[in-house]
Amino acid sequence: MDQMTRARIWLRDAGRCQMCGHDGTDVHHRVRRRDGGDEDWNLILLCREHHSWAHGHPEQARERGYIISPFIPHDEAMVVRYTDWRGRSKSLAT
Repeated sequence: MDQMTRARIWLRDAGRCQMCGHDGTDVHHRVRRRDGGDEDWNLILLCREHHSWAHGHPEQARERGYIISPFIPHDEAMVVRYTDWRGRSKSLAT
């Protein structure tokens, strides 16, 4: 993933892990990179702990929308909420 994409996601997610609100360190692909690419809808900022959790607990992460099957259209997948730099809650679908 290029630095521009990483910076855009960091700004969109206000530099915060979208699970716990601590400092975000990792840009996570909701659909595997090879299947979903580096599109904004597929990326979410997480802290290292929650990025590891998402990969270590795929069933729970799928239930919460942090992992999406490549066989489900992304606009039909569960929406993960995030907070923008103004503190307003938005969805990844917008």
